[in-house]
Amino acid sequence: MKLDKKECRDLENEFFDLDDENKIAHLQRNFERPSEIFDLNAFTKTPVMNHEFIEWLTSLFDYVPKKYKLDITVYFDDLEEFNENELGEICRQNILLEMKIQNRKAVRQNKLALGLCGIGILMILIYFSLDFMWGSEGAVKTIIMFVLEILATVPFWGAADIFFVGNGEQRETVRGFKKRFHTITFSKC
Repeated sequence: MKLDKKECRDLENEFFDLDDENKIAHLQRNFERPSEIFDLNAFTKTPVMNHEFIEWLTSLFDYVPKKYKLDITVYFDDLEEFNENELGEICRQNILLEMKIQNRKAVRQNKLALGLCGIGILMILIYFSLDFMWGSEGAVKTIIMFVLEILATVPFWGAADIFFVGNGEQRETVRGFKKRFHTITFSKC
């Protein structure tokens, strides 16, 4: 199947209502009731939205081009004991909580990356100390120095992977919530 470039460019317009002038993507989703988007096993002051709903919100950043902000409307057949404003505030609190969770994950990952850098520096110091103290050359020294060289570089590569690749997802989620959300509203059908 061959796709032409214009068809690929206009593909998002087939799925989403894109306002090119204001750079806003209008998205809608329907549920029977609010309890479908809440984690009913979490007994908290503010209802916690379930993982599937939060994941759906974050996945929208991938579906819509980066130049568009998201205007999301969630419809319910029955609002249960909630009103539209309460649901909006609950969602806002849950998005802030998700951003905080992602930031915490990034901080933990950064600490792990720093720890790996520390191990790498320690291995470099051992390498140079051993090279300086071991006077004679030989096969044993060459093998040991080769292994220490590898042990000195691997932690730095691991730290770089964690920092740039692993934390990239958390940073992208937080950035999406901060910059790509226009509005999210809840309404009765």
